[in-house]
Amino acid sequence: MTTSSDIPQDQIATTTHKRKNKALPGFATILLAVLLVAALIAGTSVLTLGVYTMRQQQQTSPEIVATTTISGAPVTNTVSATLTAVASHTQTVTAQGTVTRDGVKADGQDLPEGTVLAVIDEHPIVALQGNVPAWRSIAPGSSGADVSQLQDALRRLGYSIWDTAGTYGQSTAAAWYHFLSAHGYQPTDAEGNTVAGDAIANTGVPKNTVVFAPLFPLRAANQCGSAGQTATGTICTITSSERTWQLSIAAGILESPKDPIGKHAFNQDSSITGTVGEQIGDTANMNATSTTGDGTASDDANQSGDTSQQSPTQDDAGDQASQTLTYGFTLDDGKSIPVTATSADITVTIATSAKDTLSVDAVAIRGSGKKLWLEAKNGTHISITTDYCYAGRCSFTSNASKAKAGTVVTLPKQDGAA
Repeated sequence: MTTSSDIPQDQIATTTHKRKNKALPGFATILLAVLLVAALIAGTSVLTLGVYTMRQQQQTSPEIVATTTISGAPVTNTVSATLTAVASHTQTVTAQGTVTRDGVKADGQDLPEGTVLAVIDEHPIVALQGNVPAWRSIAPGSSGADVSQLQDALRRLGYSIWDTAGTYGQSTAAAWYHFLSAHGYQPTDAEGNTVAGDAIANTGVPKNTVVFAPLFPLRAANQCGSAGQTATGTICTITSSERTWQLSIAAGILESPKDPIGKHAFNQDSSITGTVGEQIGDTANMNATSTTGDGTASDDANQSGDTSQQSPTQDDAGDQASQTLTYGFTLDDGKSIPVTATSADITVTIATSAKDTLSVDAVAIRGSGKKLWLEAKNGTHISITTDYCYAGRCSFTSNASKAKAGTVVTLPKQDGAA
């Protein structure tokens, strides 16, 4: 019989190790199962606690209330527009021949009555005041409204005339002779022939020597000829220094493009105001019936001083959004204008809230009809009377003590409940 003492120690150790290894898989499985059950219980507890906490917060959190603030700012409806300066009078100057001296320049300077606008073949073209265009040559014995205008102009320039009004007699001829001589030009008869000093009574006014304009001072829109240039028609355009003003507003930004704006102020940083007048055009194209600036168009008339009246033309092919409505504009002070160029972008006030009113977001107003109110954060009702509403804002008046700028008011719930 073999005893344990007879078995080698290394065999005993190997046998013991194998028995332990057979026991380990069963223990590990049991331990893993215990851990999984514990984790499941813990997770379920955390989830239950989280749901409970969320429900508790929902039950205890206060309802969120939307608010807005009463303001002292006015409610204003404004539109962008262009303010354009338009000469009260525009006319062309025509001539035939060679320009022998530089004419007046388009430098913005006012040109008084008696200004020599251009010199053709050493004969001047003189600007004088009058409503009747210079349509002919004037010789001794001529009579008419143009002669009367010439006499009045020469008197204003300091010359004495005793001829019958409207009749070109000796004193009128003498006055014209001395005017030309004083400006360094050789007087001529009505046909352009030189007049000697002993034949002053023969002095006349050749055609295209005078330009009658109804308003003075004048301004040159472009230079009236350069020395050496050949004149074959229009050589320049002159305008009155007096300007009228027009507002151009895109039709698409008005509620109804055919409705007049009415009498409203125009605002700018300088605080100069004016009044919008009647509509005078349906588009931005304000075309003149003859050339008004470049002097390159042919001249259909055969006289100097053709006038051109500006008239609106409607672009029927354009859609409403592309059309521009044009209105007259009058300065309240009658003289100044806050622009130095011929046009400027401005803002026109179509309507505005009354003075000393408050304003608030329209969605904050509760009630209906004449019974309207705002609700303060503490639930107090603030009775109001609306004044003017535009673009989501309303101005109002109220006798309530809380009706003041800075007061916070609540908005009704989305379902419309007050």
